[in-house]
Amino acid sequence: MAQNVWDNLSTIKGQVAQYAKSAQENEWISTEECDGILEKLEKDTLTIGVIGQMKCGKSTFLNALLFKDNVLPVASTPMTAALSVITYGEKEEVVAEFYTPEEWKEIAILANSSADEPKIKAAKELVERSRVLGSRLTDLLGTTQSASFGDLLEYVGADGKYVAITKSVTIKYPEERLKGVQIVDTPGFNDPVVSREERTTEFLAKADVVILLLYAGRAFDETDKDILFEKVKNVGVGKIIIGVNKYDLAVANGELEETIREHVISAITKAVREKNDIVLNGLLGQPNPILLSANMALLGLMPIDKIMSDEDLKWHYNETCNNFEISTQKEIFAKSKLTDLENEINALLANGKIDALFRKPINEIQGRVNAKKGEYETQLLELSDEKKSLSLSDNDLEDKLISYRKAEKKIKRSIAEKEDDIKDFVSEQVRDTLYILKKERNTAIERLHRIINDSKSKEIKYKIENAIREVNPMFEEKYQDFCIHIKSKFKSISNDLIFDLEEIICGCYDDDDEKTRDFKGIYRKELQKFDNLSFDELFSAKDVKERKGRGAVLGVGVAIAFGAIGLGVLGVRELIHIWQNSKYKDELRAQVDNLMPLDVIEKSFEPVHEHVDDFINFFKTRFLDDLLTPVIQNIEEIQQKECDKELKKTEVEAKIIELTSKKEKINIQLNEVNSYIKALPY
Repeated sequence: MAQNVWDNLSTIKGQVAQYAKSAQENEWISTEECDGILEKLEKDTLTIGVIGQMKCGKSTFLNALLFKDNVLPVASTPMTAALSVITYGEKEEVVAEFYTPEEWKEIAILANSSADEPKIKAAKELVERSRVLGSRLTDLLGTTQSASFGDLLEYVGADGKYVAITKSVTIKYPEERLKGVQIVDTPGFNDPVVSREERTTEFLAKADVVILLLYAGRAFDETDKDILFEKVKNVGVGKIIIGVNKYDLAVANGELEETIREHVISAITKAVREKNDIVLNGLLGQPNPILLSANMALLGLMPIDKIMSDEDLKWHYNETCNNFEISTQKEIFAKSKLTDLENEINALLANGKIDALFRKPINEIQGRVNAKKGEYETQLLELSDEKKSLSLSDNDLEDKLISYRKAEKKIKRSIAEKEDDIKDFVSEQVRDTLYILKKERNTAIERLHRIINDSKSKEIKYKIENAIREVNPMFEEKYQDFCIHIKSKFKSISNDLIFDLEEIICGCYDDDDEKTRDFKGIYRKELQKFDNLSFDELFSAKDVKERKGRGAVLGVGVAIAFGAIGLGVLGVRELIHIWQNSKYKDELRAQVDNLMPLDVIEKSFEPVHEHVDDFINFFKTRFLDDLLTPVIQNIEEIQQKECDKELKKTEVEAKIIELTSKKEKINIQLNEVNSYIKALPY
């Protein structure tokens, strides 16, 4: 059986933690830095959103995926049910959060409306169901309540006592694999309470993966289209997996697996084409629906004695075996195809969560090791050259000094030329990108003004939300294009400069080919950090740690990448209050004018210039400060001082032996590092 996604994540966390501790023991990183990596591994959360209409089998799916048993009650998420978050807890517990008095007031206002809209109908239903609480209603609002698993339906069930006032429930389960994991079960988007719908949107926007579960018997019907095209699209979801559940029922009725898949692919492709939407094209341009049977997976994972002691489970077990001509739980689980979906999750995480959480500390530590090795290589070259200089005559020493000073001038000139080149290029790219962004911003604001002027009051809020959400992908695309161009320029300049500097350096160290190859290889590895700059790193200040971590990220560039530019200074709740104000259109127009502030857009590019300076300083430091300048100073010292050259040579030889030993040790440590990296299952 393939490794479960949670087990996979747990395994990688353990290996990266071991890797960080080893790096600290070898003094590659400080104790503080190691503790920071371990803390992030401990606190970082994997978030997976699960969406789908009623009766698609979400509860059974979650039971199979998470618990391998019937833990969650089936069909516990009606349209009015709360958002459910499943995560780790020391004991089995349900924690319900009830609406605040202010939020309940909003529901009551909607419920008194005569309009025939889904949210208003839901509000009326909630108010009606709340009557069962009587005088307790006021006391419960704004509080949380803890309960046992057995009482879960009271909060999320169709007839639950508290379902009317439950904003969200957190389901805690003492399963080690759920540490650092949260599964978000979203029952619906037509929520009468803005704050709860905002929370659903917030969870899905930050989700590492979102799973849309379809029912094979009616895969991708109009309700599914509405969920995906009108709801999910506007949340900012970046990665979505389509799961087609209950495929076994369709197969039992004579359908072929490939026919089911082709039907879903055709329906999604056609709908996306008709929409002609850039967001949908990005999400579902090449749909890959995964067939599965959550019920079969559960039958393959539950304790067999529990299955055989329950008549209903036993019947389903035998029916499944007969339909697929199999006889064991292992075969049932294999036929469930749940592993296919888990593999898809793992594949997406490998390019997202694992990159952010694991590759970055690994790359940082490996960079430290390579930098340390580079220091040794540079020092060995310097000592080797000093040893030779001590053997030269005064005339030969003077000739050597002249040669090195010429090399120094050439290197300075070459670096200065490339510095001008890359700074001019970046300035031009920033100018062109800003022009496009400002133009698109003005177009977006004009469109919002037209919506405010031409739309009915009750339509404005939703139309503005949709319009703003359509701006996000366009902005992000421009930032991504800019990022690609800058990284490409980094690579081009690196190749040119390394080539030029190699020729100059090799002219000085022509008797040390092996050593020069070593240090050049180290420098090339160090330069990879500029090739590997991520989108958010490029738009983050270099001293971000001094500015209290990731919260110090500058500008809208990163915000857009996470779908966060949203309504700028204008929030959804503010829109409701403005809507209730008689001068709401004037206020809306004023708010819209402040969206996507120009000064914020301009400042978002400031960190890029910092990275350019860092890039150029790398060459100045490595090839001048660390390599040539010390050698020139050493020659000058030999010329100026009268010393016992043979004694000095003996001291230098001792240092060479010591450094060679350190270099061999770090090579062993590097092999150890590589073994850790190879062991990571991604």
